Amino acid sequence: MLGIGDFLIILFLVVGAGYGFIFRKGQIVVLFVSSYISFVVVSELGVKFFSFLDKVARVGQYGAWMESLVKIVLFLIIMVILAIWGEYLSATSGKKGLFNLILSGVYGFLLATMLLSIVSLFLSPELEIKILALSRLSPYIIFYRIWWFFIPAVLMFIFGFWLTKKKKK
Repeated sequence: MLGIGDFLIILFLVVGAGYGFIFRKGQIVVLFVSSYISFVVVSELGVKFFSFLDKVARVGQYGAWMESLVKIVLFLIIMVILAIWGEYLSATSGKKGLFNLILSGVYGFLLATMLLSIVSLFLSPELEIKILALSRLSPYIIFYRIWWFFIPAVLMFIFGFWLTKKKKK
């Protein structure tokens, strides 16, 4: 039987793939770059930001999970701001064709798995253990998260090089 945790993971992955089909490859690449930048920022500043919030609003009194929640929310805020107002990439999503449509769906799915992997990195060890116990799919996200970080970058590099070379011919 499919547990609620597995259902939510599958739903998130399907929505991610659907997002890729709808918004196409260009916008997904913008979100990949925004996610990578946001991850680096929160990895470096997340603990300091939580400490600041704990001093100002005493958020640490609500439990150990609060630091994870603060990091995840900070990650999402930074990612959305970069994706909406970031001028570092121009989204070219107007390319047509079956291959580009399929590639957009694959990119959307990989973006969803990468986002789940990033969120899992911000979890406290206790919370991670609880999630691993509740879901049969979460170990594939958590234990193989390094692959979910590198596969999208490698695919973008390979297909970007191949499509550029194909266009020149």
